[in-house]
Amino acid sequence: MKPSLLSILALALGVVLWTLAGFVDGVREPWDGRSFWIFYVTALALSAMLGVFAERLAWLAGAAVIFAMLPVMLVATGVGPLIVLGVILLAFLALPAMAAAQVGSALAHRKTGKPS
Repeated sequence: MKPSLLSILALALGVVLWTLAGFVDGVREPWDGRSFWIFYVTALALSAMLGVFAERLAWLAGAAVIFAMLPVMLVATGVGPLIVLGVILLAFLALPAMAAAQVGSALAHRKTGKPS
């Protein structure tokens, strides 16, 4: 799958995931919920699965899944004074997701023989 299409799909699935996370716990920001870490591990698994379909730049899918939390929070709370800190935290949270997507891609392409 082309990187642009994969990124759009990852972003859309991420928005659904993080919206569900906020809804389940009744919070406006998903990372404030009790179930955040369950949803985070789900996001890592989703990133790895999306990485399987990546032709190249698989890590971008992982970043998109995690950074999809930003529009969810902006819609729920608006822009506040801690937005910069939130983006920095999302960047750190995205690193394992990016790695998971890359590993998923590498494993898939190792089996098929296509370069990642």
